[in-house]
Amino acid sequence: MGNISRYLPRDFIEKVKSSTDFVSLVSEYTNLKKAGKGYVGLCPFHHEKTPSFNINPELGLYHCFGCGKGGDIFKFVAEKENLTYYEAVIYLARKNGIPIPTLSPKESSEIELLYQIYEFSAAFFRRQLVSDVGREARNYIIERGIRKDTIDMFQLGYAPQEGNSLFKSAVKEGFPKDLLLSSGLFKEKNGQVVDLFWDRLMFPIFSATGRVLAFGGRVISPNDTRPKYLNSPETKIFHKSETLYGLNFAKQYIRETGRALLVEGYMDALSLYEAGFKNVVASSGTALTPSQARQLRRYTENIIIVYDGDRAGFTASIRAIKILLEANFLVKLVRLPPESDPDSFVRKDGKEAFLALLNSAPDWFDYLVSILKKKYSLVEPANSILWVNKLAPFFSSIKDPIMLGAYASALGSHIHIQPDEIIQRIKSARDTRVEIQNTKSEIDPSKKRELRIFYSIFCGTECVAPSEIEKYKEFFLHYPGILERVLEEIKEGRNLTLDQLYQFFVDEPDAQSVFSQFSFSSLPPPPLSEQLRELREFVIMDNIKKKRDSLRVASAKGDEGEQIRIMEEINKLYRMLISETQINTA
Repeated sequence: MGNISRYLPRDFIEKVKSSTDFVSLVSEYTNLKKAGKGYVGLCPFHHEKTPSFNINPELGLYHCFGCGKGGDIFKFVAEKENLTYYEAVIYLARKNGIPIPTLSPKESSEIELLYQIYEFSAAFFRRQLVSDVGREARNYIIERGIRKDTIDMFQLGYAPQEGNSLFKSAVKEGFPKDLLLSSGLFKEKNGQVVDLFWDRLMFPIFSATGRVLAFGGRVISPNDTRPKYLNSPETKIFHKSETLYGLNFAKQYIRETGRALLVEGYMDALSLYEAGFKNVVASSGTALTPSQARQLRRYTENIIIVYDGDRAGFTASIRAIKILLEANFLVKLVRLPPESDPDSFVRKDGKEAFLALLNSAPDWFDYLVSILKKKYSLVEPANSILWVNKLAPFFSSIKDPIMLGAYASALGSHIHIQPDEIIQRIKSARDTRVEIQNTKSEIDPSKKRELRIFYSIFCGTECVAPSEIEKYKEFFLHYPGILERVLEEIKEGRNLTLDQLYQFFVDEPDAQSVFSQFSFSSLPPPPLSEQLRELREFVIMDNIKKKRDSLRVASAKGDEGEQIRIMEEINKLYRMLISETQINTA
């Protein structure tokens, strides 16, 4: 997105950061212990047994020496909540009750304007629901047993029958027509712009931080022949496969209860929330995706699947098991009676009956074994191998070797086959990966040298004139644009801090991790002048190496002219290397 300070005032960003207790915030995701001036804990970004995650509250930085992730408080929130850096600032501002600055359309990014269009639309639909035109929709909700406080919390609304009322209101509000068309809420028909949703009960779909991303619309009349549900198309702010309906409301209760309930539809989630099961999320009317599973895994490792009781619900739950196992969940299932869904069951049978189902929910393995027993009797010896083959795809999804061994032992006790033989059969079908991959990656050495120079500039440990840095501009191969902006800041006499350093590199996650690594180093950075000379030497030597490679190719081809030209370039580079006069003369 570029430099965040172009979209939000710098003093606003500073206020948000100073108002947030970094340690308390991170403690929502992992347990921290005091260690010297900082805190340590198990990394919330990768699986580990020995704490390697460090926080420096004084600097407002974190770094994991295991996976290499690091950054400031906004980067942490962005990583954990799947947000952009900009959205992380807004998220923390709202969390701390800090008013968001109002930006004009020219100042707002396209992304921010899309958010504003969807929030405006949600408010429009809410107004229609409580007006005379929304009477039928209100009656429908009341009949489903949804109370007013739940309606208000989930911001349910109504899209009126008039086919372009939202569009007219949005244009009157001042939103650009081209952006309205790209929002997915409108379409052109016979030369006219019309609303995508009309005569539907509207369910706003929120991000994990509570911003409206999209809508789901349901027909109200049983005589309506249109598809029962209609969802917003994907946009720059809405990716269906990555969004869980109700997560913004449920995440607190998921952490408190230690488990999540996974349902299919909007009304299922609403009815369970209404009944007091507030740790419920829905897969937004689509089959569960790996991205949704990974997002939910940030809040708990325990999940209960509560899909519809029909054949389609059974098939969807079987598919969901594999995806959830791949995401390292402990999975249980509730099988509802045929023709029942969570919404109808809890309304008909009540809260206590549903709670009893949850408390007796079998583990995924026991659930599947009960099905296999009915279909493939172990009286037939050949069915033992059939059991292994049927369960192999699920076992293959398990990454933890101890858990895999436990399930292999459980299966072995049923079919009288040794667990090692079961595991070996599974391994032969795929390459077992028993450890979560280390996400730490090596960064280009020349890029790291440039980043260390930027870090030293913003640390403020020494003063170097812009003219001195400018002599080395040609050797900044990775971040020349950022260098120009930094030099402008220095020339204008602005005070540079580490907080601002992260804002300059907001779109460079590798850079932010390197900066956090530097901040936790016990060794001070070398003098800036020395680093500049080292960068120059490194770049020149790297060019010489590349020229030598080219020389070997030219020699193999017998191209004497090309060899002479390359040798001259190599000699020129060597003269640059041994002579500092080009850099140090005034």
